[in-house]
Amino acid sequence: MASAQFTYLPRCSFPGCTNRAQLKVAADWSDGTFHELKTYALACENHLEPLQIAAELRRASFPLGEGESLTPLTIHPLLSSRRLPERG
Repeated sequence: MASAQFTYLPRCSFPGCTNRAQLKVAADWSDGTFHELKTYALACENHLEPLQIAAELRRASFPLGEGESLTPLTIHPLLSSRRLPERG
């Protein structure tokens, strides 16, 4: 019996929007040992700008702990059936 492939169709993070997300607003976070891509928003093309502004405000409102780093926000396309590469 073949197992069904899990399919996730993320929606735009903008309140009330039901569009499919096409872009991820994210930043690379690290504590010096572990690295991860911190997602701040998923956006359709119509809502990228307001979500990016809100993400920047949210990013700036959290102070980093000792040894932590956070890169500036970047925009990543969401491609069907593909994951972003792992950060090392």
